[in-house]
Amino acid sequence: MGSARFKNYYAQCSACHAPPRPTAHKASEWPSVIARMQEHRIENRMLPMAAPEMIAVRDYLMQHAAKPGN
Repeated sequence: MGSARFKNYYAQCSACHAPPRPTAHKASEWPSVIARMQEHRIENRMLPMAAPEMIAVRDYLMQHAAKPGN
C-alpha cells in the first residue's frame, strides 16, 4: 500500500497531474520544482499545500531522487 510519506506525495501531486517519478530530478532540483508546483496550485485557485505536507513531499522526493551523475 505504501508508506504515509508516499501516500501524502501521491495525494498532493495527483491533485493536478500524474505524480512524477522521484527519479525525474536530482535531490537538489526538487525544492524548486515543488515551489513551482505550489505557485501553480495558487494560480489555479487551489489550496496551497500546508507547510508540513510540502516538507513531507520534498523529503520523500529528495530521498528517492535520481542519484548524481544520472
